Formats: sequence, C-alpha cells, structure tokens
Amino acid sequence: MSLPVDGLAIHPEIIKKLKNAKISKLEDVLVKGSADLQKATQISAAKIENIKEQACNLLYPIKVISAWDCLKSAYQKLPTGCDSIDRALNGGILCQGITEISGESACGKTQICMQLALHSQLVKRNGRLSNCLYICTEDVFPSQRLLQLEQSIKHHNPLLTNHRFSDHVFVEHISNKDQLLAALENKVPKLLARGLTNLIIIDSITAVFRGQDEQQTISARSKDISAIGVQLHRLATEYHVAVLCVNQVMADMTGSGESRNLPALGLTWSNLVTTRLKVRRSHQDSIRQLVVAFAPHLHNNYCEYLITEHGVVSPG
Repeated sequence: MSLPVDGLAIHPEIIKKLKNAKISKLEDVLVKGSADLQKATQISAAKIENIKEQACNLLYPIKVISAWDCLKSAYQKLPTGCDSIDRALNGGILCQGITEISGESACGKTQICMQLALHSQLVKRNGRLSNCLYICTEDVFPSQRLLQLEQSIKHHNPLLTNHRFSDHVFVEHISNKDQLLAALENKVPKLLARGLTNLIIIDSITAVFRGQDEQQTISARSKDISAIGVQLHRLATEYHVAVLCVNQVMADMTGSGESRNLPALGLTWSNLVTTRLKVRRSHQDSIRQLVVAFAPHLHNNYCEYLITEHGVVSPG
C-alpha cells in the first residue's frame, strides 16, 4: 500500500518541506531516520516524531479484535498429514503470524507444502471444507505430484473419494516481488473475504528476490521484504489464516572454517517470522528431519520423516 504525504494532518507548509526534500510517500517517512528527516527538511524533532506516528497509523492501522477471537486464532492449527511432524508441531501449522520452512534442496519442503495444501482442507471453514492458496514462484507447479498425493489420501480415507481436493488448491504463479506484493494487497484479500480459505503457501519467498534489482540498496531491499511481511501478517490476523513461506538457505562460514546453512533474506525477514522450521537430511539417506528453531507456542523440538510415493510419512 502506497499513500502520499498529503494525507497527514499537518500544516501545508510542512508537507511542502517534505516534498521539497523528495519525501512524497508515507513509506519514505518511515524508512528514513528521524535525524535524517530533520536535517533534510529543517523540521523540529517533535514534529518529525508526530509525522512518523501519523504515517505509521495510516499505513498500518491497528485492528482491534476480541480476546475470544485471539484465543480461537491462537489455538487453531492445520494438520500436515504426517503424524511425526504434527506431533512435533503440537497439531500442525499455526493459524497465526508467518510460519517459515527452510532447508537445502531435496529435503522435502515442497512435498510438505503440497501435502499440507490437501490435508488442511479437512479443517472446515464456515461449516464447509476449505481452500488453499498456493503461490508458486520457483518453477511450474507440480500438479501431477499433487494428484498423486490426492489419490493417496482417498485410498486411506474412502469417505473422501468424491472430494476433489485439487480443485480447492488455487495456484498463482508469480515471478517477482512487485507482482507478489500487488497480489497480496489486491487479489488475495478478495479471495480470503469469501471466508472459505484457511491457508496461504508461498513457495518460495526467496525466489522473488533472486536475480532482481542487482543494484538495489540494502535499505530498499529491506523495505520490500518488510512490506511483504507486514502484509502477510495483516492477512493472517484479519482473516485468521495460516501463512507458510518456503525459504532457501545460504552457507555461513564460521571462524573455525566450518560452514552451516542459514535461512536466506537476512535479519529483516527473520524478524517478521513467527515460527521457524528447518528441514535437513539425517545420516541415513532416506530419512529427513524437521527442527523447530523458534516458535511462540512450541519447545525446541525435532522429528523424523520419510518422503515416499504416498507422501510425507513417519518412519516405520
């Protein structure tokens, strides 16, 4: 969301000073430090703080909800369909904030997402089986694998034979950060307003920043990441949906010369994540592990799982 500084309840002369300093949008007010704003505009420190407070309230208005709504939202979870993972997550993916799953290639991140997209439909929304929005940014959506997982669910649950799971997974292909933010601000709220969707998956959040704007400054990149993260939080809170974002990893060399994998997108994105899950290979080739790195409702925990033709399953 982009708003002009003309919407501020301040004297026209102050607005003129802001524009003369090339500060025409409210986002510009929040990105710049107070000292930099004061120097560029010659506006007093007290007025700068007032301007910043107004800009924050206009861009990110606080939605007041009841304690009961908070309680319901905090405890609603969506099952992944894998017993070991659901036990580790105390029931599944939380319908609150942003859940991130990161890890190396071939650890099963997309497999977990697709299985969640199917099993989450069994959690009813307004008395009906629900939908999932799957935002695909990496490659062509693996629809054949989704159909294979759907048949596996129906094989184990004959009562669901007539339910067309794949028809309730809405796929949106997006290639860059601008398209993603535009979709989150315009198309996605319209879908969620229907009250039949309980899950948003972005696979992956990393891809929209990869190879884009190579000359972009760290400040501008952080601003883009923050805008997407804040909008995801807004959607999760307003519509009581779960948000799951796949993140890639990057190597981090320690002083000892050892390397470890860290989630991409840096500290700006990490500060927006509510629950961080990491997946990794174990010493046994076929077994994968999911680790709870941090979460407000979970202990640090881990579990093991296998990726089979039937989906993501518990070992044994």
